[in-house]
Amino acid sequence: MSLHSQFSAALLTDVMRPVASIASSTSVTEIASIFTSNAAVLMIPVCGDSGFEGVISRRDLFSRHLARKFAVELYGNKPISLLINRVFGESKTNALLFKITGLYTLTTPHL
Repeated sequence: MSLHSQFSAALLTDVMRPVASIASSTSVTEIASIFTSNAAVLMIPVCGDSGFEGVISRRDLFSRHLARKFAVELYGNKPISLLINRVFGESKTNALLFKITGLYTLTTPHL
């Protein structure tokens, strides 16, 4: 009996969901609103004039950036480009993944 027949293999499309990219000039409060209004969105691709720039994850935005004292007041009206995870070095793989999957983002799989 092969391993494949014992376990069902999940496809990338089974654990990912399409999501629209956002402009790098979008305000931090607008992105926070997107995350709070849609619990299934865990990460959003950010695009600028030159194309894909990076990603912002729900965890990074709320736990790393906005959890600090006065962070909402300081960053709320600033563009999200100040806080995104940039695509450099190994992260170029992430950019390729977004291009291959048509800007899909990870979401909790249905069990």
